Order: sequence, then C-alpha cells, then structure tokens
Amino acid sequence: FAFLIPWGGFMTFLASSGEIEGECMCFNDQNEIDLNTNFLNNTLLSKNSTTEMEELLECDDGCFLYKSFAYSRESQYAGIYMLFTFFWTSQFIIAVGQLVVAMS
Repeated sequence: FAFLIPWGGFMTFLASSGEIEGECMCFNDQNEIDLNTNFLNNTLLSKNSTTEMEELLECDDGCFLYKSFAYSRESQYAGIYMLFTFFWTSQFIIAVGQLVVAMS
C-alpha cells in the first residue's frame, strides 16, 4: 500500500504533538495507588534539560515518576479522522481490485 507512507508520516506527527506530563505514583499503607500530577508545559521543556526536569519533578520516598503524553481535543479528533481515512482508503483499494477482477 503506497498510501501507508504518507499516512504513517501524518500519524507519527500526531503522536509526537502531545505535551509531556510527569506524574508521581505512590502506594499508601493499604496498597492503594495515589496519583500526584505535575504538568510540564512547552516553556519548561525548552528552558530545562532532562536532568533539571527530573529535579523539578522529584517524588517522595516509595513513589516513582513516569511520563506520558497528553493530547488536545483537536489532536484526538485528528487521530480519529486519520483512523477513518486508513479504513476508508484500504477498503476503497480492495473494492477497486474486486472491480478489476469482476470486469476481466
């Protein structure tokens, strides 16, 4: 499928367009999870190196820091649209192949 090359590029761009969130996950005495969320914005990312970011997001003892991506509503809708585009284009190519076989 030749359409997978540009589609993959667009999806890679969408996947990298999220903002990084740092979160501390801790376990309390009853082994229940407590989440403390700290948001990193673009200015923090551009002004600080990775080691400085880790110092800014230190967790308490017994907790660990993990990072994830947060996407805007528009990016989420664009991802859903790209998924629809993938399904529609792949089925269109299959239907054209079926027409070619039926006409021969």
